[in-house]
Amino acid sequence: MHDSVIVPARILAGFLLVMARVGAATSFVPIPGFRTSPAMVKTVFALVTSLALYAFWPARLDHASDPVWFFCSMLAEAVLGIGIGLFTGLLAEALVMGMQIISFQAGYSYASVIDPNTQAEAGYLPVLAQLVAGFLLFAFGVHHQMMRAFAFSLQTLPPGTFDARRLPVDFLLHAPSMIFATGMRLALPGVALLAMMDLVLALLSRLNSQLQVLTLAFPAKMLLALGAIVWTIALYPVVFGEAAQQAAESVFRLIGG
Repeated sequence: MHDSVIVPARILAGFLLVMARVGAATSFVPIPGFRTSPAMVKTVFALVTSLALYAFWPARLDHASDPVWFFCSMLAEAVLGIGIGLFTGLLAEALVMGMQIISFQAGYSYASVIDPNTQAEAGYLPVLAQLVAGFLLFAFGVHHQMMRAFAFSLQTLPPGTFDARRLPVDFLLHAPSMIFATGMRLALPGVALLAMMDLVLALLSRLNSQLQVLTLAFPAKMLLALGAIVWTIALYPVVFGEAAQQAAESVFRLIGG
């Protein structure tokens, strides 16, 4: 006969609650190729991350054997994890929105590639923005901030103590405004140049009605959009760094830091 290993309910419940928080948060982190990776890879990643946070697991859980309490706590931990990961996901969406505005104005919406995250057709510039956001995510150490936020949240909000009804809904609804503000800051130079190009082409067509301006509009606007992106690409890390700092402050504010 083999001796069976008995795991205390407190340790098992603490591990599952921590894993629920980590797994829900990492599902929104814009790591390139992570969303399309196999489920086994995501599970192992959440498992290893939860084990790495063993020192921050709750010391005691009085209601670990209560199934109703455990189910409600799992839902609350998932909600908190989504709130933590949502702010990090907004960083990539801000860059995607800026590129989407320029792409629509310049006519790049006709050029499509396969999105590595969704495996569907998407605009060329938005997909490029997703890859750039993934690189900047590691360049600015946002993944380190996420790990610190996990560890700190386990101290300020131990598993099993977070009440989802106290989630600051108004604060979470205000957070997506960062997408619009950051995206517009990145897209405004290109949009301004493209608007000037439209005015110039409109004046040329007004002065000479025989001139086929439409055949020149698309290539001119596409080249001008690329020039605007190259001209302002040095500002992308600066704007992304400011947005990353705001996201980190929002995460620590959410977890009570």
